[in-house]
Amino acid sequence: MQQKSNLISGLILSGPPQLELMQKASSPVQQKLKWNLFNSPIGQVFYPYARRRKFLESFSKKQLFANGNQVDEEWLDTLEKGVKNPQSKYAVFSFLAGFWRQDFSQAIAQIHQPTLVLVGNQASTISKTKRIETPEQRINTYLKYLPQAKGNQISGRNVLPYESTVEFVKAVSKFLLTIN
Repeated sequence: MQQKSNLISGLILSGPPQLELMQKASSPVQQKLKWNLFNSPIGQVFYPYARRRKFLESFSKKQLFANGNQVDEEWLDTLEKGVKNPQSKYAVFSFLAGFWRQDFSQAIAQIHQPTLVLVGNQASTISKTKRIETPEQRINTYLKYLPQAKGNQISGRNVLPYESTVEFVKAVSKFLLTIN
């Protein structure tokens, strides 16, 4: 983004994580320990288990969707298709090890483009912090750091384009009209 920011006219953050997760790097030692755990015989057993349709359905219902009834065959088929590639385990292990958790404070401070922050009214977090954040608080935190941002809360939890397609498209369309 920083290298070609002049080519970006706006950003849409759909179900972003708690901002504090984006402003605090995880310990490289912890990352390495977690990576070694997942890239061990334990991980070799875990990943085939986690690829199972039943696990994908349960995880989606517990962690991603506000309404478990929305976890349909199309969603599960898409997930299954993605995990068929045995190399996909490295992306999962990398995420679980926390390699994505870096301090993006400076990069975030340099975002001057109009930004839409869409948060589900039942948003959850992957954070281990004790502070529970409401959807309103999450939006307000992003608005504080992104001076050109607008926030909107829509139905859903964490996969808003899939859970609340009509609301998502309306919010995005309205935002796009304001930046063009």
